[in-house]
Amino acid sequence: VGLGGSFLYQPNPEGMLGLRLSAMLLIYGSQTNRYPLVPGITVDVTTNNEIVGLTVGPQLMFGHGGLRAYANGGIGFSYFATTSEVRGSGTSQPFASSTNYDDFTFASEGGGGLLVGLSRSVSLDLGARYLNNGRVTYVTKNGVSVSGNTLIVDPIDSEANLVVYHLGVMVGLRRPP
Repeated sequence: VGLGGSFLYQPNPEGMLGLRLSAMLLIYGSQTNRYPLVPGITVDVTTNNEIVGLTVGPQLMFGHGGLRAYANGGIGFSYFATTSEVRGSGTSQPFASSTNYDDFTFASEGGGGLLVGLSRSVSLDLGARYLNNGRVTYVTKNGVSVSGNTLIVDPIDSEANLVVYHLGVMVGLRRPP
């Protein structure tokens, strides 16, 4: 599951060329385990595997009116992190957290999609992109475990390229005339 957003600067709203800045947060694994802290008190330890990414690059728009296709490319980075946080059972605020493992990598992407106009300035955005992260060292969902009082982190090194599909809403912000 993830969350993302893009900002598109398009000097001519009816033109083909724009500059796109995209950001994303993708959680590719999460698990919560309960452990005794002291006799009679248990805590929940939640471990998340995340990718944070940022890219910038050109976007080309095709068509006019209520249905427009687009293609985009970009360069930037991806940050892979496995973090754990500790909460008292039944509470929402963590009282301790730690980054168990992280890696930073150069990234590039290429994608495309379709904008379906819902109103003059709002469109439904259906698209996909290929995110090329290259070789990265990261931790899988089951790569963190506890043995006795020892935390065991088992990272792997591999290609971490992925296809991201999205369904979203685009809101146009126009400069006043």
